[in-house]
Amino acid sequence: TGGSGTTVTTGVTSQVQGVAGTAYTLREVGAGGTALAQYNAVMACTNAFTASTTTLPTVPGATITPQMGDVIACTITNTRRATNATLAITKLSAIVSDPIRNTTNPLGIPGALVRYTIQISNSGPAAVTANSVFVLDALPSQIEVGSAAAATFTNGTPTSGLTFTPATDLRFSNATTAPTSFAACTYTPVGAYDPLVRYVCLNPKGTMAGSTGTPPSFTISFDARVK
Repeated sequence: TGGSGTTVTTGVTSQVQGVAGTAYTLREVGAGGTALAQYNAVMACTNAFTASTTTLPTVPGATITPQMGDVIACTITNTRRATNATLAITKLSAIVSDPIRNTTNPLGIPGALVRYTIQISNSGPAAVTANSVFVLDALPSQIEVGSAAAATFTNGTPTSGLTFTPATDLRFSNATTAPTSFAACTYTPVGAYDPLVRYVCLNPKGTMAGSTGTPPSFTISFDARVK
């Protein structure tokens, strides 16, 4: 399937001529950032060769071994799970110091250090697909960040179940448009604070837990500087 927002269109695979007696696996791949684990899938197949004894699959990922004369058509239907993950994000900033006042009532003037704190919680009952939490923070034009980001990760109460390793789970991008995945964040900052960095990319690992009352959460903080 394809589409965006609340609009989904049907994806159709052209007819393929197979080899009789050969096993084939019928599966689907989600478009874009679609997480198929959030859907219940069923597959319905028909065979125009009514005398065939070929066993037709009923679930995606199953195999089929067609016989000579088979003309098989299969449709996969995905229904969104009633229970889903529901993520909420908040972002806070605090001036840590400035070049004149140091840490005493610092102001957001050029050269001031800023600490950003991002919190994510899951109020839905379902867990989040493993390794799929991708946070993209677009930096204001007045802010620069680089190797001095010093990202820190803290699990909330209850814990999110995630882990975070800055060396592998923190990346940057200097692209003019927002990267669509963590893999697309490929820029290496030059120096402690690099004015070319436009996006901070975060990808904690593991499966974020679902909520049983109080939403599991985590926070990630990193440092930046006012230009």
